[in-house]
This record gives sequence, structure tokens and C-alpha cells, in this order.
Amino acid sequence: MRVTMRTLRNALSVMVLVTAALAVAGAGSARVLGVGRQEPSAARSDTLAAFLRRGIQPPLRYSAHRRLEAANPRLNKEAWLEATTEFDLERGFTYQVVGEGGSSMVRGRVLRKALETEAESLAVGAKDAALVEENYVITDAGETEEGLVRLRLEPKRKDRLLLDGFVVVTPGDAALVRIEGRLAKNPSFWTTRVEIVRRYQHVLGFNVPVDVESHAQVRIFGASSFRMKYQYDSVNGIAVPPGEQIARSEATAVTAALRWFPQLDPPQGAARLF
Repeated sequence: MRVTMRTLRNALSVMVLVTAALAVAGAGSARVLGVGRQEPSAARSDTLAAFLRRGIQPPLRYSAHRRLEAANPRLNKEAWLEATTEFDLERGFTYQVVGEGGSSMVRGRVLRKALETEAESLAVGAKDAALVEENYVITDAGETEEGLVRLRLEPKRKDRLLLDGFVVVTPGDAALVRIEGRLAKNPSFWTTRVEIVRRYQHVLGFNVPVDVESHAQVRIFGASSFRMKYQYDSVNGIAVPPGEQIARSEATAVTAALRWFPQLDPPQGAARLF
């Protein structure tokens, strides 16, 4: 059983570390290199132009409360962790754990590692995973059922830090709504079919991440999941008023996840996480 648990630790760790690195990379700017097969409408062209003008720049400073959760239902392994987090250009990313529970292995090897990886990625930058010309071909991909505009992300190389998926923005003002996709390369032999969704909201006029989740199939061990939620206290030194950040309902979050991951069976016990 020692070998089995070591393999699970490694598989979960790699999945979450890649997710954490991509969480940082998702804040980079993007440039469109062409158009899709279907000629974009004038309205979508205007949205693309607006998106390119504003970029996807993170706030210079923020403080936020985060909750991280991870689980592998087949082995009955799950854990949660809550932390206060801060970022500014001078001090970098710092965090302090304020509560935790569940599997000590998952907390130590997965949840804490996710925060440590984010700190390291912010310190060195995430150029290899940024939404830029060197990494992606980005094309118009039409509209979603909700009336949002989609940009197709086609990775230029097989890399576990790149996504094969989409950037979704609002029409007109091109506010970032979500980044969604599958890893361009599986992070390890044991961890397969990793799919990630990163959601954004406007807080004090800034597009900031509020929710990131990943689902993966781990050989032998089945489905594993990871999720990290943000609740902002301040952005650029300005306190976030109560109600400024609208919390997503749990039912809405589950529906959105299942809509993007239709080929994955919902893991048993997933309701406890989501």
C-alpha cells in the first residue's frame, strides 16, 4: 500500500501544481493572431479589439481570503484549507493558513503546495504559460449559449503549462469571464485528462479571478478534483465593500462545471466539495 499511496500523492501533487501555475499565467495579456474559419461578426470584431486594448492585467495589490479543496473519492481522501493571501510587486505573494482539515497528506502535498507554487510562479513570472503569441494561436470562436464571445486557444506546442481551450469574454467591453480547457500535455503518466476552468468577476473595476478548479483522471485511482475560491478584502489598497463581490451559488457552480466536463462522471461525494 505504500507504493499505492506514494503514487497517488505524486499524481495529485502534479495535477494541482500545474493548476496553480496556470492560475498565475491566466493573468497575462493576449494577442489575437488571426480569425476563425467562420468570419467574425462586426460586433465580435469590436469585442476582440476591446479585449486586446485592455489586456488581462492583474491588480497591482490585493488581499483575499481563499478556500482550497481537493479530493479523491475512490480512496476516500479529501481535505480543505483556508488562508489569507496578499500580493504586491515589492513583497510578492504571501499567505497565512487560518484553518484546515481532512487528510494530512492532501493538505501538505496538494493544498499547501498549490500556494507555494503560486508564490514561486509569481516570483519568476509565467512567460511559458502566458496567453501570448509565443505560446498560442488565438482565433475568433463565435459565441456561447449565454451570448458571450469566445476566443479559441490553440497551443503551439505540447506543454503541460498550456491549455487547449477557450477564453470567454463579455460582448462589447470584453470583460474576462473565464478561461477553460484541457492541458495540452498530460502532466505525468499517472495523471490524465486534466481539465481546468478559471472564472473571473469585476471587483472595484478590476477583472480578478474568483474561482479555479481542475478535474483529472488518475490511473487506477479514478477521478480527482481540486478547487480554489477567492473572497477579496482589498484591491490596489482599496477595501472591497460588502456585496461588491457577488458569490456564485453552489448549484450554479456545479452546473457550469458539468457543462464544461460532460465526459467526466461526477465523482461520488463531489457535492461536499462544490
